[in-house]
Amino acid sequence: MSDKVNKDEDHGTVRVLVYGTLKNGHSNYYLMENANAKFIGYDSITDRHELFDLGAIPAVVHSANADVHKIRGELYSINTEGLAALDMLEGHPNLYKRTKHFTDLHNKRAWVYRLVSKRFRGEHAPKIPSGIWKGSQEENKFWLKAKSA
Repeated sequence: MSDKVNKDEDHGTVRVLVYGTLKNGHSNYYLMENANAKFIGYDSITDRHELFDLGAIPAVVHSANADVHKIRGELYSINTEGLAALDMLEGHPNLYKRTKHFTDLHNKRAWVYRLVSKRFRGEHAPKIPSGIWKGSQEENKFWLKAKSA
């Protein structure tokens, strides 16, 4: 997929699905605030990838051999300067690479950061089968309700 930034024609912003420390209430959320992030809602992507708990951070790893899983997080609209700041945090494109996916609930194209550096992949890191890393009470409640609907 191209790294070219696709802007929302109406707002001059891009969408990003965050699943880790960029979520509201976590350590790097300040970057979302600095980017004038607008919360669109909880959302997910479904693909051949898995979510791992690397301790202080999570990692989505894509694998052609993986089963199809959902990665759940928060969907935001942010300005392009904010996206550049996220790229720096995530080490794009060498540590985490930003790729486009269609989201499941809002059916929007959004950037998602996937771990690509083999150096930092913990082979023995625990998988997170729920697709939710350290969800807030509100986020967990949303996904529990969405599963039963």
